[in-house]
Amino acid sequence: GYDEQGWVRVQAPAHWIENRVAEAKAASDPKAKRKLTKRRPPERNYSHWDEQTFDRLVGADPEPLVSSFEVSHQMVMNMLDRPGDGCADLRRLLVENHEPRRRQRRHIRRAVAIYRSLLDAGVVEVLETPDERGRRARVTVDLQDSFALHQPLSLFAVEALGVLEATEDGYALDVLSVLESVLENPGPVIAAQVERLRSDLLGELKAQGVPYEERMERLAAVEHPKPLRDFLYGSFDIFRRHHPWVEGDNVRPKSIAREMRERAMTFGEYVNHYGLKRSEGLLLRYLSDAYRALIRNVPADLRTAELDELTDWLGALVRGVDSSLLDEWERLTAVAEEAER
Repeated sequence: GYDEQGWVRVQAPAHWIENRVAEAKAASDPKAKRKLTKRRPPERNYSHWDEQTFDRLVGADPEPLVSSFEVSHQMVMNMLDRPGDGCADLRRLLVENHEPRRRQRRHIRRAVAIYRSLLDAGVVEVLETPDERGRRARVTVDLQDSFALHQPLSLFAVEALGVLEATEDGYALDVLSVLESVLENPGPVIAAQVERLRSDLLGELKAQGVPYEERMERLAAVEHPKPLRDFLYGSFDIFRRHHPWVEGDNVRPKSIAREMRERAMTFGEYVNHYGLKRSEGLLLRYLSDAYRALIRNVPADLRTAELDELTDWLGALVRGVDSSLLDEWERLTAVAEEAER
């Protein structure tokens, strides 16, 4: 649903307000008015603002509001695991909203498919009788409090992690690769990896005297690093057959956080190595997502000391660059957990 009334709050940026206040104070003093120094607008992420901007916002025709309501497995889990009849609450959420009936039916079909998938995976269990909190279904108790499935393919990651052998060398890095495969691809970073690999390969091919046509053919076949690609693609093909709600999604094997770990690179070294000065923010957000996935998408019984050390390393790396993303996420997580108690 969304706001049917359409009220909009418009607030001028801080520098504009401060300048107006300063101008008002100096209005009666010509000397102070001449010495008045106005605060400059921010250099980044700023759109021009003045009174005409405000008037245009007020007088313009309202833009149509478009619903962004979507059903996800995390939503279904949260609804089912809350006190009371989660199934009834979920049903009410799916039909008592402002979506057109056609979209409501699509949401209902997706919710049913996700629910069945969670049951098959053992993430949700149906209770014969309501428990002390009145729940008829609940998230299985062997998942730690911080466990969550926020990425669209997080459930696949949980199943794939269960196949890995915790006693094998490189287990922690393989866990990271599985989790990276369900994160969105940071396009500029992936492109930079491919460009670097092509550049290195081109130098080798020229040194070997490889003909031009063959060089171009081999360069065109270069891809970014994809650890566990055969395992991930094969496992997902099986997963897709039993979980139709994934629709056209697919895993995206990649090695960004893993590459930084294996090569013992700092954030700055990685940025310089691939020339990512203009994409530092994107890279930082990606690494933050990878860290959150390590925290929230690995069941407690699959964690090892090596994996915990890897998680701590990635968290320290992100905080060393900018702690605000993780601090805000941890604050929101703490608020949500407190509200559930």
